[in-house]
Amino acid sequence: MAAGSSVILSVRRLPEPTQAYILAQITAFAAITAFSWGMWQSWLMAVTGLTVLYAALALNLYRIEEPTLTPAAEATALHLDGAA
Repeated sequence: MAAGSSVILSVRRLPEPTQAYILAQITAFAAITAFSWGMWQSWLMAVTGLTVLYAALALNLYRIEEPTLTPAAEATALHLDGAA
């Protein structure tokens, strides 16, 4: 619960054009997991991984197109990439 809340609260530190995409991704993930039967299912674990992968991909594509990120957004993007 605390991890999910911290992810949602950290979205405001991301670049503004990517915030809508990330919030939509979080909403879709929450809707899928709300009606699933458990995290033990392989498809749900795959969706969890894909959610993080797609979010990191979106941030990296934005970073390539707009290289002027704020330090907080850069740190968050690196954290989502797993490079931190």
